[in-house]
Amino acid sequence: MAKIKFNEVVISGEVLDLFNPRITPIKSKDADGVEFDNEMLSYQIQVETGKDESKVVDINSRKFNFDGTPSQDYMRKKTLGNDLETRAENEEGGELVRCTGSLIGNVYYNKEGELVQGYRIDCQFCNRKSDSKFNIYKTQNWKAYALIKEIVEMEDSLNGQPYLLVTLAINKWVKKDRTNAAWSIVKARTYDNIEVFKKMYKVGDVAFFKGKFSSHMVEETGAFGECNTRKTESFLEIKGGKPPVQETLENGEFSVLDKEICSDEKYPFTKELVEIQEKAYEEELARAKEKWVKKQEEEVNTSSQMEITDDDIPF
Repeated sequence: MAKIKFNEVVISGEVLDLFNPRITPIKSKDADGVEFDNEMLSYQIQVETGKDESKVVDINSRKFNFDGTPSQDYMRKKTLGNDLETRAENEEGGELVRCTGSLIGNVYYNKEGELVQGYRIDCQFCNRKSDSKFNIYKTQNWKAYALIKEIVEMEDSLNGQPYLLVTLAINKWVKKDRTNAAWSIVKARTYDNIEVFKKMYKVGDVAFFKGKFSSHMVEETGAFGECNTRKTESFLEIKGGKPPVQETLENGEFSVLDKEICSDEKYPFTKELVEIQEKAYEEELARAKEKWVKKQEEEVNTSSQMEITDDDIPF
């Protein structure tokens, strides 16, 4: 049986730019829970995936593995960051790359104190045209097995087009001994076959979905030409799905519908792992709220320390 990919993103095309490169000292823990000094390499690349379309990919790697040995992944990604040619630096154009990775949630509270459940693209492998086994062409897509948390009927604010806003739990990782796991909560839309979707799926189902990264205009000034400013938003769009592999019954128990998928060693939606991931996500939300509260307190303290002199008063 082919290896099941429970969370996969493919981003390929021309590299427009590389930004935010940094190496950060961190602490890691070995298998016995003993801390040791480590480094985190991180940078982002912007990849043109189509006409007037690009995606930002996060590239991260630890210098040492959890057993303390040097990481080959770290050296590969460091070399890539140093050697990669971008359109921003080369008038003839940037290199062609094919990035494969996964969807990772990006949870934070905005200035108004509202919870934002966004996403980012975490790159595990980035192949340059010179060493890729595949023909590289401009494309972008995502696919994942996901647990449906919520389905809400919505309408676009600008044109009134109906869609379903679907909240999905997508696994980030499962520990090898299956004693721990973590997921991301992301929101996706589907505009296609809304009635079919509502008939096929319900909250608590686990199913395979595939889609793309979409964007559209949500606001414009009504002026014309250069005076007409437009506001756009990006979102995950579901373009297709397969029948559920698992469902949640009215009594809260799980019912397996596809034994082959649900018995895979990395299947992340058993009852035990769902409980673990629910708790971990609640803790992640709590940390995000604490971070927001701390930032608000710092801003209040900063503003209270500002002194106003006569020179600051214009009258």
